[in-house]
Amino acid sequence: MPHVFRPRLAAGLALLLVCAVAQAATDVLKLGRDCEAGKRKACAELAQIAKTDGNPLVRLAAVLRVADQALLADIAKTATDPDVRQAAVRGLAGVLRFGDRALLLADIAKSAGDWHVREAAAGMLTDQALLAEIAKTDRHEKGRRTAVQKLTDQAVLADIAKTDSDSSVRAEAVENLTDQAVLVAFAKTDSDGSVRAAAVGKLTHQGLLADFAKTDGDLLVRRAAVRSLTDQALVADIAKTDIDPNVRQAAVNKLKDQGLLADIAKTDSDLWVRRLAVRKLKDEAVLGDIAKTDGEPDVRHEAIEKLADQAVLADIAKTDKVFYVRRAAVEKLTDQALLADIAKTDSHKDVREAAVKKLTDQAVLGGIAKTDRDRDVRWAAVEKLTDQALLADIAKTDGDSEVRDAAQRRLEEIKAGR
Repeated sequence: MPHVFRPRLAAGLALLLVCAVAQAATDVLKLGRDCEAGKRKACAELAQIAKTDGNPLVRLAAVLRVADQALLADIAKTATDPDVRQAAVRGLAGVLRFGDRALLLADIAKSAGDWHVREAAAGMLTDQALLAEIAKTDRHEKGRRTAVQKLTDQAVLADIAKTDSDSSVRAEAVENLTDQAVLVAFAKTDSDGSVRAAAVGKLTHQGLLADFAKTDGDLLVRRAAVRSLTDQALVADIAKTDIDPNVRQAAVNKLKDQGLLADIAKTDSDLWVRRLAVRKLKDEAVLGDIAKTDGEPDVRHEAIEKLADQAVLADIAKTDKVFYVRRAAVEKLTDQALLADIAKTDSHKDVREAAVKKLTDQAVLGGIAKTDRDRDVRWAAVEKLTDQALLADIAKTDGDSEVRDAAQRRLEEIKAGR
């Protein structure tokens, strides 16, 4: 087939596909209305579409319209598409009486072959005995974890937290525990850091938390402890001395002392810790110093976001070597003469465009709209122009069609009084 016909063939096939899907959707809607009216044949046809149609969207649309509990139960157990099976489980919860629903959902939660389906069913159960059974016996950790999330029986939760082979299930069980002594035991003895961290995160005793924060070998545990600490002196010590930046970040997040925050913002070896400290600073002088001197552009940018000092911002806007740092400073400037100079001379188009967007001088904007080498900068200038003759000229002569279109639109806006 000649190459020239291939795009047309592809477009034609796409149109046929869209039409076929649209027709299938229409059929599903009609069958859905009939099924809701009690017509079993329509329900059976919907169930067949839900299980066999080649389009996943059509299959889902069909299962969502099935109103027959027996058919939904069959779909939940036998459909090949896991999304359809899960939708059928959710549908069952809406069409069954409470007692029937619990029995059927329990059966699916325990016996369905697909863990996604078992998980969906378990998530709708409320019977604690059933949930405990599933939490202990389901062969997939996500199914067990879903059941654990709904458990309230402290003895069962403690047993699962001790015996489950999967750390995420044990951690989930620990999250639901309330007894501080039991939590301390798990915080000290579990082999997995995420489980111990979950236990530590539930502790309230400040002395124990301090001990975990200072001495535990796992960063997850130390970080969890730090997040619950209230002693500012201890938090400050950890913010300065912990070997892991994630733990230091957690400590910085708790700090209130501006002097300590300034010290960390200037001296910590990790840029993310410094950024977080900068975010909490209030002192303009400190922020200005960091904005000009930090070796990481992201930290300088963070400081600029909090700066209001126009002299410092002007210096950064003119001298910083990184364009997005200069742009951040420009976006906070108010001096029109300085903005005009930057809009005309900065080497990076994004910085010039940021300056243009803050300009009000029509003469300067007109010159930039006519002469800047980048179309985005000219476009930004055009959108701020009010001179109709100049706009008409740009609409005819600019070398870029999108700039010409922008000028024409702006001209029409002005004429319409907008």
